Amino acid sequence: MDALRQALGISLDEWISETGIQIVTEVAVSDSDAKTRPLSHAERRGWVIPDEDPEPEIPGALQEAADMYGHGPNAPLAETRWLRELANLDFREEPETPEDWLAVYARLSKIIDPK
Repeated sequence: MDALRQALGISLDEWISETGIQIVTEVAVSDSDAKTRPLSHAERRGWVIPDEDPEPEIPGALQEAADMYGHGPNAPLAETRWLRELANLDFREEPETPEDWLAVYARLSKIIDPK
């Protein structure tokens, strides 16, 4: 819109008063590490970009199961996608041993394939 406004030779103040549309120019947002970056197209249009989901903490017994059983026919158990999927599950009672995690993986691997 700013390019259109400039091509038509309309001042920013006149554009805003006549259209009611604010034009964002030369604005940057601050990232968490204090670097600035230009606004994305979606941010310029007022959309909120959701934060990425934090990496789940992998329970020790699950990591141990991946190390012990994540080879051969159970190789996907050691893949990051499976570790994330299993770590994100809500359990009434979380598996406590590597064997318990292997049993959960064995059941789920027949019905889902996490991305």
